[in-house]
Amino acid sequence: GAGLLLIGFSRGQVVALSTRPNEVAEEMWSNRVHGSQLFGMAYSPSLKRGATAGDGGVKIIDMGSDFKELKGEAISMDTSEDGRPHMIDWSPDGTILTVSTRSGYVYNFLAKMPMIHDHYATNVAYLSSLREISVVDTVSRLKPLSVPVHMEPTFTALGLAHVAVGMNNRIMYYRCAADDVGKVGEQDYVGTVEAVKLNDKFAAVLSDQQVTLHLIEPVKGGGPQRKTFPERDDDGGSYKRATAIALTAQFLIFGTDAGTVEFFYLAEWALLSGAELRHNAAIKAIYPNGQGTRLVIVDENGDGSLYNPVTSDFTPIPEFPSTCTNVLWDKSDKNIVMVHDGADLHTYVYAPITIRGPMMMKLGPLEIDSNGGIRMEPQSFSLSGGWVPILTHNGEITCQTLAGQLQAVTSPTYDHNDEKERNNKERQLLRFTQNLALLRLREAWAAALALNKPRYWHALANKAMQVMDVDMAIRVYRQIGDAGMVMGLESLKYMEDKNLLAGHIALLFMDYSMAQDLFLSSSRPLSALEMRRDL
Repeated sequence: GAGLLLIGFSRGQVVALSTRPNEVAEEMWSNRVHGSQLFGMAYSPSLKRGATAGDGGVKIIDMGSDFKELKGEAISMDTSEDGRPHMIDWSPDGTILTVSTRSGYVYNFLAKMPMIHDHYATNVAYLSSLREISVVDTVSRLKPLSVPVHMEPTFTALGLAHVAVGMNNRIMYYRCAADDVGKVGEQDYVGTVEAVKLNDKFAAVLSDQQVTLHLIEPVKGGGPQRKTFPERDDDGGSYKRATAIALTAQFLIFGTDAGTVEFFYLAEWALLSGAELRHNAAIKAIYPNGQGTRLVIVDENGDGSLYNPVTSDFTPIPEFPSTCTNVLWDKSDKNIVMVHDGADLHTYVYAPITIRGPMMMKLGPLEIDSNGGIRMEPQSFSLSGGWVPILTHNGEITCQTLAGQLQAVTSPTYDHNDEKERNNKERQLLRFTQNLALLRLREAWAAALALNKPRYWHALANKAMQVMDVDMAIRVYRQIGDAGMVMGLESLKYMEDKNLLAGHIALLFMDYSMAQDLFLSSSRPLSALEMRRDL
């Protein structure tokens, strides 16, 4: 498969030869997989994995790019003559690996679990066997809580103390507390369920272009318990067709085919008309942060934007992958967003306040020139074959593997984000550039102290000015002895009008055109005239 010929030898050696025209018979990889005997081999094109049967059992080899033996997925079998594996093969879709033994037994191993998972805060729920959901805290890494379920689900959802599983139009709800695991309800919905979300009390279900909001565990006399959206009188038009949902502790958020995003405040049981977004394309997906105060919105054209309902700022996301499959808000760093396109992860930082207004910046390797100028090359990074990201916390990404298990990987953007080896200048430089890219200016200051070179201080000052962190800029300029900039910034320290402040910062950098535009849009447009007079 994929231009390779796999050859096994009876003594346990396995060799991969190229069949591509320009490198025919060239050896790409060779290894002694089994100690003394090899009985059979099989290859799965869908998984891009090879399986070998020999002494010691069954070995699995990742044939994707690095030909790595997956020791954690090896299968130990009886080493006696009758119990030794004899023949081996994959099912066409790679889901099941079948092994026969010399004694006539046939074993079927589930090699690929359905990718079914959800998360709530830092907890992850995932399908750990065909009729079992496991719930684990990805920060504490305590023993997972197992929740037996009564069906083989095709989707799941996790709330604060409940987990839901379902297929087609039916959903079963289970309590998932340490001392209380059990089924608490079951409901059928109109049409096939497209999405389900839970919080501490409510379930929101999208089916048949309608959103049903209801209590997970109904309470007699407990106030409003069920509602259907959208409520607009649109005679079946696009405003009546819901296309995406999200649920936080305070809000139900749903998008429509008309391009609106609406907020329903659970505490007051009412729609918030002032927070509604009207977009020019149908909404495909909504990904809110934990509080629902910022949303990444993906429309039918595959374009991504960040919406802040508090300020009504709508910020397009640059180089947004059109094949987006998931968006992760970092649970520790509120301004970091990761976008998965099915193969790679793209990392963005959101700066709500800059001299150019709210910005989303795609991250990558950052370089600093001799004058403190900053240049960043946006870059994505790949996950291991078949891994699907579920959540991220301080740069550690929890993924579900093809085998159905959870694995964590650290984003390259965070891999030197600590205080180790203060005297190692190379490591401190990586720490400085990574924190600067992440807009963690306090941590970048600590790394700059270790490096203590003018260009790094100027880079930190430039970034602080860009995001209008006047206090940090004053601190840096005081460190490098620039009394003029310190005095100039001290006079701006308590300025509340963002446009006016940004105009004065642009003026300090001698960008007069930008300063003029910012002054004219501020509460004191006269500053533009005064600037031109003084030039």
